[in-house]
Formats: sequence, C-alpha cells, structure tokens
Amino acid sequence: MQLTLCLIVKNEADNLNKNLKNFEPVYDELIIVDTGSVDDTKSVARKFGAKVFDFKWIDDFSAARNFALSKATKEWIMMIDADDSIQLHDAVGLREDLRGMSQDQWGVLLPYHLRHFGAKNPSVAFLPRIWRKSLNARYTLKIHEYLDLKPEQMSRFLRKDYPITHTKADDLYRKSYDRNIAILEKAHQSDPDERRYVFFLGHDNHKSGRLEEALKYYAKYAKMKNTNSHELNRVLYFSGRIYRGQKKFDESIEMFKRAIDAQDSFVEPYINIAEIYESKGEIKKALEYYLKAMKCEKPRTHVFINEALYEDYAETKVMKLLESTNV
Repeated sequence: MQLTLCLIVKNEADNLNKNLKNFEPVYDELIIVDTGSVDDTKSVARKFGAKVFDFKWIDDFSAARNFALSKATKEWIMMIDADDSIQLHDAVGLREDLRGMSQDQWGVLLPYHLRHFGAKNPSVAFLPRIWRKSLNARYTLKIHEYLDLKPEQMSRFLRKDYPITHTKADDLYRKSYDRNIAILEKAHQSDPDERRYVFFLGHDNHKSGRLEEALKYYAKYAKMKNTNSHELNRVLYFSGRIYRGQKKFDESIEMFKRAIDAQDSFVEPYINIAEIYESKGEIKKALEYYLKAMKCEKPRTHVFINEALYEDYAETKVMKLLESTNV
C-alpha cells in the first residue's frame, strides 16, 4: 500500500519542522497546499519532499482541503494540520496496520486530542483521518469542515488507537476563534439551515468568552429539527457549564438533565449534576448521579469528550462520599 499525506498551510514553517518528521514512516507522497505564506513554509515543505501547490484563500477550508485531495496520487489518503503531532512509534505502528487492511476496509478513525486554555486533560474525538482514494471523499462546509461520508461508508472504517495531538498554543487559539466566528457568521447567513454552523457559532463564541452569544446559538441549535443527538447533548451540556460558571445552578441542572435526555451515554452531565448537589450538601442526590455516571461507557464519537471522566473519577467520588458521611 502507498499513502499520500495532505496538508493545507499558511506560515507554518516552525510547525512543519517540528511535526512532519514523525509522520515520515506513514506517507509515500506529501502534498502541501499553501494559502499565502510569507515565511519559509514552502522551503521547509520541500525539505521533506513535498509537492507544493499554491491556493488563493477564499475563506473556505473545504475548498482548500479538496484542492489538496485532487493532487493526491496514491491508493490511500491522510489529512492532517501542520500543528498536528504523532509519536514516532505510533506512526510506525499505524503504517504496519495499514499494510494489513483488507479490501472491504475503507478507512481509519484515529483519536484526536485537543488540550488548550489550561485544561488538565485533553478532549478526545475519533475522526476519519485515512481513507481509500477510490472513495472520492470530499470535505464540506466552509469552516469546521468534515469529510462527507455516508453511514454505509463509515461502517467500513476501523478505529485505531494511534493518537494525533493538536499542538496549537492558547494565544493562537484565541486569534483563530475571532477568524472562525467571522467566517461562520457569513456562512450561516448564506445557509441558515446548516446545523453545524449554528453548533460552532455557539462553541466558538463560548470558547472565546462571549457567553451570551454562545447561549443564543446553543438555544437556536436545540430548536432545530435536523439535530444530531450527540451534538444536541454537547450543546445542552455546554449551556449547563455556562450557567454553572455563572452560579445559576437551577438552570445549570435543567440543562444537564436535558443533555441526558438527548443522549444518555455521555458522562459529563451526570458528573456536573452530582458535583452541584455535592456542593449544596445534598449527598444522596450527589451519589445518585455519581452512580449513574459510573455506568457510562466511553463513547467513540465525532464529538469531543473528556476521557479522564470515564475512568475512575465517579467511583472515587462515591467512595470518598461514603467514607465521609453516614448515607
């Protein structure tokens, strides 16, 4: 098997120098699409053997990614960002697994780790990263783009535990949210029924500290008819987190319970309800929700979760509460 690694970049010389080396065991062809660099991005890319193409930036990430895909010539395609990293031993293991893929296996979902704004634990989602070129898969949406695959195609994708970690610094995240929101607002105006634009207008406003704007778009998403249950859980959960931060605990608990009604497999709403009840001294109610949290199995989904909360967090809280109370 042979694989083309694709990236779209702008002023990413430092990240290419830092991250591409560990991806070398994976790829046979390197396609880098430059959207307007003024640093040494192109020369660094060529140092790694890349075929470099220029693409005029038009506020459309899918257009740039799909242009990169059009230049790929190998049997398999992998898409990453310049600030994505992988451990060398994982890259080697991934390549070995790809060699063993059968003809009825069409792609690979890999865990994507995000950690920013001082988060203790990374958020993790399983995303399609590698697929057969013959699928002719393409990205869709101008921003927060995703690979447009049908359910029957996704059923042929395997999950592999070779993490890719996003390494963007916090100050760059903050700048990117301003850019993202501007693109999202224009995209939403032209396509108001696209649920993911509404979802991410809530998410990116939330992350950038514009909490009332975030709540407005979260509420708008919750009223849409074409929602996804996993995304609806996240929207209601994020709303609950905002209210909890504002010490509006009744509103917060209501949102967390609605999140559970939307999709009951995510642990975070249970734990947040339990923590609120614990802080109020309502230990029986706290234990009720910690015990429910213990029953949640870690989902492997396209939305990001806090994996650490699926391990022994709830069990540890239950043991401590039982030891310290007469419940």
